[in-house]
Order: sequence, then structure tokens, then C-alpha cells
Amino acid sequence: MNKDNKDENKEKSQISKKLLILIIVVLFLIPTVFCIVLFIKLNKLNDELDRIRQLKIERILVAQKRSAEAEMIASMLSFAQNEASKKKALMLKAAEEERIRTAKGRVYLTFDDGPSENTEDVLKILKKNDIKATFFVIGRTDEKSLKRYKKIVNEGHTIAMHSYTHNYGLIYASLKNFKEDYYAISDLIYNTTGVRCKYYRFPGGSSNSVSKIDMNLPAKFLKDEGVEYFDWNVMSGDAVRISLSEKVLYENVMAGVRSMKDSVVLMHDSLGRGTTVRALPRIIKSLKKENYLILPIDETTPVVHHRIRKFS
Repeated sequence: MNKDNKDENKEKSQISKKLLILIIVVLFLIPTVFCIVLFIKLNKLNDELDRIRQLKIERILVAQKRSAEAEMIASMLSFAQNEASKKKALMLKAAEEERIRTAKGRVYLTFDDGPSENTEDVLKILKKNDIKATFFVIGRTDEKSLKRYKKIVNEGHTIAMHSYTHNYGLIYASLKNFKEDYYAISDLIYNTTGVRCKYYRFPGGSSNSVSKIDMNLPAKFLKDEGVEYFDWNVMSGDAVRISLSEKVLYENVMAGVRSMKDSVVLMHDSLGRGTTVRALPRIIKSLKKENYLILPIDETTPVVHHRIRKFS
């Protein structure tokens, strides 16, 4: 009996050892298998990450290529546009040079005694015909006149001085009076438009017969101020008689222009010069048709003086 018990206990002991060994083996195998599974998954994840990285790199390369192509296309377009602009500028310059070369003469339309309501109409006519002129203005400080000074400048015309008061007796009483009047109109225009005028027209012209001072004195003063004075060599006639018809004004201007190579035309845009305004479109049309250049006075304009300067 004891022997049987011993054998049974021995058998149970062996079974227990085997179970323990099996459990130990299983416990060892489970983490090993788990590690193997994790390793496999990790490799798959690494492969996926590599694929994603490669895809991202490819996309970046494609984007860079497209960006480079876009930059190249933009550069080519910009170059083409610049070349076209240069070509157009050269063509316009050539056309302008040809127009100047073949022009019958240069005409400088000038308007004295403004600004007034007629100045507005003159500006509209000039704008419609795409030409520039010169306005020899006098001193006015009302709001409408100040706006007209600015409009003359803003629309690209030459604004010039024709005295502040336009009072012959006062301006020409002494050189001191002339200087005071000059500074008044020069400062008014500068303070209103920001333009310091470089051109002046004497009331009555440099050859007027009412001045009590030698006209060489104010002429020298203007020269010292860096200002050029301009008389005229063509008259519309509106300064002589307000009642002259549009037809007569037109004929006076065209006859004078046709007799000159370079014409500085005297007209007026003051109140009461409605016939001048009405004659202007026909004058411009004929000048263009006869191939005259219509220009504003600037530093290239041939100077017209009625008097011979007697100063250095």
C-alpha cells in the first residue's frame, strides 16, 4: 500500500513538474510571440512611414518643379511684356520724332487774364483735343479761382504769371511796385498749386507805352529771379476788341501762324471772351489738319520778346 502511494505520489510529482515546465515554456513563449508580432507590426509601420516620407518627398519635388516652372513662365511673360513695352515706347518715340520732324511748325496757345468761367470751357476744349496750352494768370483768391489754378496744373498745362493786380498804373509806377506785385502772384500760385512759376508776361507786353519805368529794369529783375518773360508774335485780336466775331478771331490766328515757324498766340480766357472760347475748336482743328505741333511753353520754347534786352 505504501509502495502504491509512493508510486502515485511520484507520478503526481512528475505530472506537476511537467505542468510547471509547460507553464514556464508557455509564459516564455507568449512574450516572445508578442515581441515577434510587435516587431512585424513595427516593420510594417516603418515601411508605411518610409512610403509616406517618399510620397511627401515626391510631392515636394513635384511642387518645387511646378513652382520653378511657374516662376519660369512668369519670368518669360514679364520679359515678353517688358520687351513689348520697350518696343511700343520705341515706336511711340519714333512716331513722335517723325511727327516733330515733319511738322509745319510749333504753335503755343496762350491765354491771358484768367482764371474765369471761360477758363473752364477752354480747359474742356483742350482736354477733348488732347493738347496742352499756357495760362498767364492774374491774382484771384476766391474759391473757384483757386480751384481753377489747381485744375490748370493738374491737367498738365503750363501755369504762368501775368501780374497780381493787372493794374498798369500801379504795377509800372516803380520797380518797387513791380516787385511787390510779382511776389504776390508768384506766392499765390505756389501756395495754391505747389508750382513756382518760371514764366511771366508783362501786362500790355514788354513794349507797352504806359510804364513809368524803363522796362529793362523789370526784365532784368525777372532774369535775376530765374524767370523768363514771354511776349507774343501772333494775336487773335480779342485783346483789341471784344466784339470781334469768331470768324475774325480764327482768321487772325491762322494768318499769323501761317506766317511763322514758331508761333506764340495771344488769346484771353477772361470774362467777356466767349467768342474766343467758341473760336478755339475751329482753330485747333485747322492747326492739327495743317500739321502744326500745339505745345505748352517750356524751357525748349523759342523766346519771343518785343524789346531787345539792354542788360547782360
